Amino acid sequence: MVSESSGHDDPGAVMRPFKKRDEMWFACRALLQPDPDTGVGRLRLRTDRNAAIQLTTPKLGYNSGGHTVIGSKKAMSARGMKSPDHAEAVLLAVYELEPIIRRGGGLLV
Repeated sequence: MVSESSGHDDPGAVMRPFKKRDEMWFACRALLQPDPDTGVGRLRLRTDRNAAIQLTTPKLGYNSGGHTVIGSKKAMSARGMKSPDHAEAVLLAVYELEPIIRRGGGLLV
């Protein structure tokens, strides 16, 4: 559920995601950023035009708690943009969830 709290709250961090949806966008952004030493990103995407446009559509903002948030689908719709379904499919493909460990010893992902 991307509407859940991210679970990562480091007050000293530059970008503190508020929800898992925000964390998903930031994680992909970090993978696409070039390494300062080599200038090469850890991930290279080949997407269609719609996904590329949608990946650059949401605006970055901050809430009253100081968390960094990605613009909501409702805010994007108000700006005349379509829902970022293609972009979110790309983000979900590269987003790595933290494993949840059950008491019974099994691992849930």
